[in-house]
Amino acid sequence: MGDQRGDEGLANLLFSICRFREVTNSYPARITVVSFFFKKHLFQELHAKSIRWPTNAFSFVGIVPSPSNGFNLKSRQGANKRTL
Repeated sequence: MGDQRGDEGLANLLFSICRFREVTNSYPARITVVSFFFKKHLFQELHAKSIRWPTNAFSFVGIVPSPSNGFNLKSRQGANKRTL
């Protein structure tokens, strides 16, 4: 079905921060998210801001999926419009 509301990425981000804290007994100084390029706005403008993570300590690396692996980018058009 997919992540219709866009909150799965937020849950993963929060889990990663909490797990880091659990293992290291401190919070990360920086966060870098690696995901599909079309999720950049979702992570940078919505998720990171919603948890009040400093913008200078958050970065996003967007990857472009290769059509040769069967990923259909056209089927993802409008996905960001259905999220937060």
